[in-house]
Amino acid sequence: MLSRSKVDRADDSLSRSASLSKSSKIEDRLNKVVEAASSPITKNRSPELIPLTADYEQMKKKIRALIAAVKKYQKKTQEMQESKFELVEQFSVMSERSPVHEEIGGGLDTETAEALKRLRQQSSSSQEQHGAPTTTENVVEVAEKHRKQRGGANDTTISLYGLYSFGAAQAVANDYEYQSHVVDYAIEWEKIVTERVDRELKNVRKLEADRRHYERRVEGLRQRANELESKGKVSPKSQVEKLDRNEEKLKEAFTIHEREAAKLCSLIEAVTHDGYMDLYPLVKNYMKWEINRVGREHDIATQMSATLDSLTEKCGSKKRSKKGSKKGK
Repeated sequence: MLSRSKVDRADDSLSRSASLSKSSKIEDRLNKVVEAASSPITKNRSPELIPLTADYEQMKKKIRALIAAVKKYQKKTQEMQESKFELVEQFSVMSERSPVHEEIGGGLDTETAEALKRLRQQSSSSQEQHGAPTTTENVVEVAEKHRKQRGGANDTTISLYGLYSFGAAQAVANDYEYQSHVVDYAIEWEKIVTERVDRELKNVRKLEADRRHYERRVEGLRQRANELESKGKVSPKSQVEKLDRNEEKLKEAFTIHEREAAKLCSLIEAVTHDGYMDLYPLVKNYMKWEINRVGREHDIATQMSATLDSLTEKCGSKKRSKKGSKKGK
């Protein structure tokens, strides 16, 4: 029957290190980068924002393209599983009232069929509600119980339709895992990055506007003072005080703008240049998911060999009996 696991197979339950519940690690990493950039400014980095923002815009496009590809693969996988089961259903229909119906279209006992149906429904419901998934272990337990009911370890042959019924239940659980550990992570990654960077970009642009405002004001006040000085006149005390106030405000606006610009530069670099650190958990979970999926399908393919042997034996015996009857004549 379907085996629980293989020594070289990845864990059936994917590593939580890259699941949606741990996507806050992306936020934590970005927080640490920004915190480190909050130390005293040693370099004015605001001019770097233009090329870095261009890098960020490219990164956004890439993440969104990745999400589209992740969802497309999920949809195609779902369609493939549905098509496979539909094909086997038609094989079953064609084999009705024939000697090979037991190997091709023989149905599972009522208890097993109902158990698999419940598992499919539970997995679908869990995916909609983001609850606990139906694990492949449940499918294996049903398969083991079915094997015992059929006569124990010596009777392992299941019809093609029966095998694909187990496969359909596994496919629903597989899809839940893919959604939870691949699709949801990619979506959350994009959400964390874009919300954080877009918010900070908006803030720094406002600070830049404040800085430009005081630069223009101070420039105007200095120009007036220079004009009076060129005429041999002294600037009124109120104008001198106004210039002093605005120069102080400009100094403060400049410092705040450069401080936040430096933090934003570090943030964008963490998102773009070091984005592979957030990509790694996603790729790792995809690979582990793929290993598990292939392993589970291999279990079914292995059992299919026994079904094929039984089918070949039955059809071969029929051919031999026909040849024997012809020779007798």
